[in-house]
Amino acid sequence: NNYAGGNVVVIGNGNSSTVDAGAQASAKTYAAAINTTTANTGVTATAITKISLALSATDDSINLNIGSSSGSLTNIGAVTAGSTNQTALINAINAKSSITGVTAAANATNDKIILTDIDGDDINLSRTDTSGSRDITVGQVAADGTISGTQAMQETDGGNTKNDNVLFVG
Repeated sequence: NNYAGGNVVVIGNGNSSTVDAGAQASAKTYAAAINTTTANTGVTATAITKISLALSATDDSINLNIGSSSGSLTNIGAVTAGSTNQTALINAINAKSSITGVTAAANATNDKIILTDIDGDDINLSRTDTSGSRDITVGQVAADGTISGTQAMQETDGGNTKNDNVLFVG
């Protein structure tokens, strides 16, 4: 999260208020800061974070840890999944959603998994497979559904196990 911070002027009801949630703030933090001005401006804000996971066409063992930028990561467990076999991974992520705050669902074309944090927290992923070698492409999902800022998460490098982490800002 390289957000430098800055002031946002909220205008409503003929009034204005200046808000600065600070550098490195998540969307959740900014929405909460804007909502402190509601009595003055009548303006309210909500935040949501969505990212997509595009799995390899070939099934492979995937071991993900999910959390926010401020919380600890929760292990989802090793699951075999691929682009046409996503159900087990979706179910494993949703089984831990009460801990992580992140839910999973297939997109409309069933070729990606959409992870959602309805509070606007950052979504932090860590992949810790010991045998899988298939890449997972992770991308930010915009309000209009377009995907940008994609990054590949791969787990093995020449047969050597490594951790791969990504943080998507709410």
